[in-house]
Amino acid sequence: MRANQLLIHIATKTKGDAKAMLDIIREKRPFSLEEVEETNKSLKSKAFTIVDPCYPKSFHECHFPPICMFYKGNLDLIRDYRKCCTIVGSRMASEYAIKRVGEIAEELAKRGITIVSGLAKGIDGAALRAAAPYGKAVAVLGNGLDYHYPSENRDLQDRIAKEGLLMTEYPEGVAPKADHFPCRNRILAALGSVVFIGEAHAHSGTIVTVAHALDLNRDVAVLPFRATDGTMNNHLIADGATLAETADDIMDMMNFGYQKAKDEDEEK
Repeated sequence: MRANQLLIHIATKTKGDAKAMLDIIREKRPFSLEEVEETNKSLKSKAFTIVDPCYPKSFHECHFPPICMFYKGNLDLIRDYRKCCTIVGSRMASEYAIKRVGEIAEELAKRGITIVSGLAKGIDGAALRAAAPYGKAVAVLGNGLDYHYPSENRDLQDRIAKEGLLMTEYPEGVAPKADHFPCRNRILAALGSVVFIGEAHAHSGTIVTVAHALDLNRDVAVLPFRATDGTMNNHLIADGATLAETADDIMDMMNFGYQKAKDEDEEK
């Protein structure tokens, strides 16, 4: 029995519950070859696990690396996190933020940068919708691939599955739940060399993603707002995040990070 097939079976059996998966692995709970093979044959999507060669190196940096990911689309888009920019922000974003994020994401995608986001309405949808025509959109879900959530992004989700990359820790049949999304955010942070914040509010999932980005030593870029707009954006900039108004600002950060990582690799 191959290890990756067993992990896919465990992920499916536990509905993507990471703690339950670890418990089964630690207990060395036995499974028959027949049931493992049946699970793998019944998959309607593809999957990779932590033991597969295609497992992204950036995932190993997570506090809790995902054990199994289900996906549809082009895995080449996430092979090098230094060529990816994660864009996240409020679901109830302002017109200003949605417009600017769309323009910046489109320009980055035109230049060959992969845009990673969570497919929520608002900033996430704006970023991915702008990148999708260039085949540079990666969406990480908090539910199984057979769920369209939110429903307003159904067409976008289907397009990304065909022309970009759609991925999740949760097997088919698992509905979106509130506690899935904070867990998902560590993956968003890991996949990008820069995490760009379109619009953030206090006590939001965006702030959780920022925390993960800092833990992973990722650069954080933030769209500036007027002082009277009441967002957390300017506070993040004051706390040390980089002010980013254009795609050039983010490209400068990514190029610097790429060269720094290259120099470190050569030193090793």
